[in-house]
Amino acid sequence: AQIVDIESAAVVQVANVNGIPVLVVRSCSDLAGGSGSATASDELRGFFKVAADNSASFVLELVKLLK
Repeated sequence: AQIVDIESAAVVQVANVNGIPVLVVRSCSDLAGGSGSATASDELRGFFKVAADNSASFVLELVKLLK
């Protein structure tokens, strides 16, 4: 699957123009291609949790490195 992040582009552009370091952390929680199954809603909720947990873990490790 391919992920394209256009929402963060404006934030990064403004930060760059103003000389402010920026790092964007995003997680993908979509059903690649869509499930179409009767359990799609439950699957999506599960993916949201996994994506949130992965993002939180990454950011916590990153903060440790910045100290």
